[in-house]
Amino acid sequence: MKAMRYYSKKGIITGALLWGVVAFLIGSFLFLPGGPEGKGEIIAAVLVCGFTSAIIMWCWFGTYYEINGNQLKVVGGPFR
Repeated sequence: MKAMRYYSKKGIITGALLWGVVAFLIGSFLFLPGGPEGKGEIIAAVLVCGFTSAIIMWCWFGTYYEINGNQLKVVGGPFR
């Protein structure tokens, strides 16, 4: 029997909150005055904002449920 995969429903409020956080992280790095100064601070800010945004997007796009026989597999981004 072939495993059946179901992707989770994505709510409007949850989506607005998650994508708002991603937009804030990117915007705070790019547009706020008094941002990071120096090469090390810029690299650290890019890594923190990029890593956090990537985890949020991975959870958003990578959440699904898979039924294989009598087993249920739940995947939520990096969490299994």
